[in-house]
Amino acid sequence: MSGEVWVPLSEPSDFQIDVEVGRDRAARRRLRLTPAKRWTLYWLPSIHTDVGYTDLQERALEVHRRNLDAALAWTSTHRDFRFTAECALQVLSYLENRSAEAGEALVQAISGGKIAWQGCSRTCSPASSITRRSRGSCGLRGSWRANGA
Repeated sequence: MSGEVWVPLSEPSDFQIDVEVGRDRAARRRLRLTPAKRWTLYWLPSIHTDVGYTDLQERALEVHRRNLDAALAWTSTHRDFRFTAECALQVLSYLENRSAEAGEALVQAISGGKIAWQGCSRTCSPASSITRRSRGSCGLRGSWRANGA
């Protein structure tokens, strides 16, 4: 006979284990059980940039823009959702090809720490310094205009 016994523990506890065969005790052991360590797992979705290798460049960039559309939608409905684009190209392509409202929503999400990108050889974060660092170094200097507006 074999099996498992699950004992919920919130703190270390002492136990005595008796193994009986029929009416005879075959073994006795005292032991101290300690609860398993609780882990917090942080999952950060990201996208990889493959422009021109898997499809035509414009089609590949549109996939990235749709990924950012989806990420923006999630940030409005899931309070703890975060997203990282792999590089500034994805962000710049979004700003250049989406409406001014969508571009502003992306900038707000970046400023609010909901969306970041790994640009200019490092992740542009924390949110408080992302626009300050990125506007000059990643092409967001000054104001931007979506769709040439």
